[in-house]
Amino acid sequence: MAAYVWDKRHEFHYTGLTAAPDKALEMALAFEGKPAFITDSGDNVTSGAQGWNTYILRQVLAVEKLNKKFLFADIHDDDACYKLSALENGAETELRLGVERDEMSRSVFLNVKIKCRGKLDGFMFRKNGSYGEAIVVSVQGAPIDIVVANSKQTMVELHQFRGVSVSVDDYDVVAVKQGYIFPELKEAGKFCVMSLTNGATPQDTRIIPFKKIMRPMFPIDNI
Repeated sequence: MAAYVWDKRHEFHYTGLTAAPDKALEMALAFEGKPAFITDSGDNVTSGAQGWNTYILRQVLAVEKLNKKFLFADIHDDDACYKLSALENGAETELRLGVERDEMSRSVFLNVKIKCRGKLDGFMFRKNGSYGEAIVVSVQGAPIDIVVANSKQTMVELHQFRGVSVSVDDYDVVAVKQGYIFPELKEAGKFCVMSLTNGATPQDTRIIPFKKIMRPMFPIDNI
């Protein structure tokens, strides 16, 4: 059996569509339907990541003449959420978003307007109860809304979006902190792509800086 599995090693592949980060964003921008989903697989909260990476947000902010409406659901930043919690809906403020733990979570400075807020619900077998607070802000001068959260609770089911008073159908592209897209979002999405980002949970093993492993090892080495 072991020999049979080894002989099949080159046939293993991702389920669904995957792409390098720049290509994944390009594909989502080119898709004509809505909503499209991008999963930030290197910051997959359901696999133990913290949900605080700002990498895809920075990708989108760098797009010239952005003509697609984006929702980031969500980005975990305790300090940013605490600052926003003191303000009323409709208030405008400057916001530093990003915890600066590494390059992936580097902060960005934004002018934002508070749109709405709510509780972060659970999902699957733990739907009942609140697992944190979230405040939705709109970036001034850009078609971007961001759910800023004070916990690493990920948003993988539609009731969680309703819980913070947003709908995925109002956006062209929704960026979520997952690897494989969860079933409800996959059904709602007209297009889904896993962005092979770096971070605490990278799906592309080629970018993991392994140091203490037996060599050669597949698929790190081409054997």
